[in-house]
Amino acid sequence: MNKKLFFLIAIIFFFYTITEITEELNIFYPLTNWLLTILFGLALFSADYPRISLTCYLLFILSFLFYRNPVEDNFNFDFYLWDWLKLARKNRIVFINIFGNLLLFAPLPFYIRGKYSLLIIIALVLVLELMQYITKRGVFDIVDIFLNIVGISLGFVLRRLYGKQR
Repeated sequence: MNKKLFFLIAIIFFFYTITEITEELNIFYPLTNWLLTILFGLALFSADYPRISLTCYLLFILSFLFYRNPVEDNFNFDFYLWDWLKLARKNRIVFINIFGNLLLFAPLPFYIRGKYSLLIIIALVLVLELMQYITKRGVFDIVDIFLNIVGISLGFVLRRLYGKQR
């Protein structure tokens, strides 16, 4: 299949998926689904230019994490993941939250490479969580951090597998 056609299909699929997610979570500003789709598409179509693609992807992350309504109670250090895993099949919001946190940072190992890449990526996650706390645009949440790190680990595994196939 032609790469551009594949990207176009992926973008259309992404638009419908992110629209469902933003409407279900009901925390984002209007038209966030369009902004995220445009940034996703730009990141895909600029894949041959890693710096441009990374910039689009980072803007995507920032938009997803901060282009939303403020919250009052934005600090949680309880580890409730096991309870959430029981609810994930029955509760769409819990399901979206779990898989969103797993997937959001998973592409970073493809962009950031080197001896300290894991440390840099984890530091980025912690800085963004802290920024969410400070700006009240999200929750500084230990479960989110844990799921982000699991997703990053998955990204490293996929990068290694992808590298072996090339």
